[in-house]
Amino acid sequence: MDRAILPVLTGGIEMKAVSTRGKRSRLAAVAAGVLLLLSPVAAEVVTIKGAPGNLCVNPECLPHAVVPVIQDATTDYTLVGNWTDRVARANVSPPGGVSATFDTPRMGLLDTSSIRMRVAVTADATPGERVITLTKSDGSVPDAQPMKVKVVVVRKGAVTGAPVTYAQTFFNEAEVRLVGHNIANAGVDVDMPGVISNTVVSNSETELVVKLKFSSRVGDARGRIRLWDKACGGCTVVTRYWYQGTDGAVGFTPVAILGPNALKDISVQTGAQSGKFVDDQLSTVTVKLSRAVDQPNLTGVSSSTATRSTAGTALTTAGVTVYWKMDPEFATPSSGQVVVPIGRDIATFTVRTKGHILAGNSGYLYPTSLKVEARTADPNATQAPELRAETFPAVR
Repeated sequence: MDRAILPVLTGGIEMKAVSTRGKRSRLAAVAAGVLLLLSPVAAEVVTIKGAPGNLCVNPECLPHAVVPVIQDATTDYTLVGNWTDRVARANVSPPGGVSATFDTPRMGLLDTSSIRMRVAVTADATPGERVITLTKSDGSVPDAQPMKVKVVVVRKGAVTGAPVTYAQTFFNEAEVRLVGHNIANAGVDVDMPGVISNTVVSNSETELVVKLKFSSRVGDARGRIRLWDKACGGCTVVTRYWYQGTDGAVGFTPVAILGPNALKDISVQTGAQSGKFVDDQLSTVTVKLSRAVDQPNLTGVSSSTATRSTAGTALTTAGVTVYWKMDPEFATPSSGQVVVPIGRDIATFTVRTKGHILAGNSGYLYPTSLKVEARTADPNATQAPELRAETFPAVR
């Protein structure tokens, strides 16, 4: 052996002629170390690295991980470990639309060698787990010592629509339906204000129904939902594994649940002063609904004033009726109703504020604030969302 490379193989121990006692034992130890380093090391994958935009990037995956590959696409992983640079072929079991090729081998010391594994999956490949057995053909490591990597084929689904859900009454639970193709085994991610949980009711290759639970009763809910194949595990952090959505954003599909039209806002204007009542002046109060009033569905209804059957908040052919009320001691009139017409989301009414003479007292009492109550559907409602109340400053 060339003496120049011996220190490298022996970890920096250079053999020298010595005359001290123990010469034989030292030489034997060095020789044993050389034999150990020169002995074939078992083939082994120690790390799986993903390409940018995939899993196993940071952190990298351990060799026992089941890494995802998606239908109708090619997915790359770099296998790092002893003898990986010598991989020549692979066997996939069960085969079913999955094949693996290898390129870009890099030789390294011990377990730093690597090679890129490119897994191609057909569009009709059956979802599920595969075992890829890697073998060498150059004789350095026999096929009797194969390395194995596990992958899971995940669906490349697409959502094509989400019909609007109509509710008869205000709701704190509602079901949403999404349709598409290849959307079975779906996990669900909901981006919608007020939603605290979701439960899949049913799921097939072409349809998913999910029940949404809200923190309070509402009459209008809008947001977006995206799906992915649950077999993918942590794939939710990688955009390429989301099922295709309909709105252009990654994986998202807009959804809407429409129930009775609820009050969204109340505002007041007195002359040039916004947000205040002024004593003995006319003020304009504006009530705003959560959405514009849509055309009532009067199919099969004999009366032209009948309420809409699918989302009725006192909805007639004229629009949505809003009942309002104020303190009769300080406002005239102190109650009434207005109709938000079809195609609009606001209506207004006027009121004049006034002082109040206390019993047994000749002086006027003027309020410092006034409350406006507005209701939809039930003029006697005591809670939201049928009732909305706002308090405004009152000045002289």
